[in-house]
Amino acid sequence: MANRPTLKIVYDANNFPVSAKCFGCNEEMPQGEPRITSKEENRKWFKAQFDLHKKQKHPREDFSQAAARTVREATERD
Repeated sequence: MANRPTLKIVYDANNFPVSAKCFGCNEEMPQGEPRITSKEENRKWFKAQFDLHKKQKHPREDFSQAAARTVREATERD
C-alpha cells in the first residue's frame, strides 16, 4: 500500500526550509520564484504548494467511491 500524502520539508543547518516533497508519491514541491528569503514565508509557500498538489494528485474518496473501487479491483482479471 502506498504511503499517505504528507508534506516532508528538508531544512538546512540554519533551520531554513530548502526543499519539500510529498511523502506519499515523492514528488518535489516547486520553489518560489524569486526565491523566498524568509523562513516562515518559505514554509507557507511549501505548504500551499503541497495543498494544491494533494488536491490535484491525491483526491479523497467518499465511502461509496471507495466501495466501488474495492469491488472493481477485486473483480478485475489479468
